Amino acid sequence: MDVVRYDLFYYVDLLNKHKPFAFSRYGDGEWYCILGYMGYNTDGHQYFSELRNDLCRALLAQRPAPYFYATAQRERTRLEREMENWCITHQVQISWHCTEVFLDANKAGILWPLVDALRQQQVAYVGPKHLQELIRCWTGIEKYVVVPRQNCYLSKDQILGFVRQRIAQGADVVGFSAGMLSNVLIDNLWQEFNGRITLIDFGSIFDPYASIISRSYMEEKVHNWQKLKQMNFEHVVE
Repeated sequence: MDVVRYDLFYYVDLLNKHKPFAFSRYGDGEWYCILGYMGYNTDGHQYFSELRNDLCRALLAQRPAPYFYATAQRERTRLEREMENWCITHQVQISWHCTEVFLDANKAGILWPLVDALRQQQVAYVGPKHLQELIRCWTGIEKYVVVPRQNCYLSKDQILGFVRQRIAQGADVVGFSAGMLSNVLIDNLWQEFNGRITLIDFGSIFDPYASIISRSYMEEKVHNWQKLKQMNFEHVVE
């Protein structure tokens, strides 16, 4: 599968110009669920059959830009071959964006332009409790929707209702760290609000700043997160 890598400033520019877009990340967990695997993703979210149906519907919709479907750049693996076969079988032809753009900027300590752009917007955030204070402190986001740390898909309708309330309160950008549910919410909200709301899936990139080491790469950089916090959130570069 061909994946196009746009740099961070491509998305920052859209934010600064108040041009709505959606960025929906399809990582390994989403793909394993779509492909019918049983079990759980890295964060312990179960691959429910209803979740699989919702993820499939979101992909089959093949919404045009500025709805951006993102996936990882991979070696030729079994999973990639299965992904390609699924797309061919279902006649899915998507211009994939690279899912790692925010992750790579975060690890490199150059996330500040994105954080600064978010500070200029009316933003709501959907994520676990452990990120709430961090998000409020460093981005000024007060409109927060707390989701269960695991299997938040089971609360889909309730969470969707809370997000609608935040949008009604004036949010025109919504960020997500809600696992595989993020893809489902983004697709529903983009359709419901006719593409007038920016919807961005940030995944787990903020976890280490809340002392949650949820990915193996975070262990490798564990001694650097304090410095990266300054560079990414305070714009301090030594």
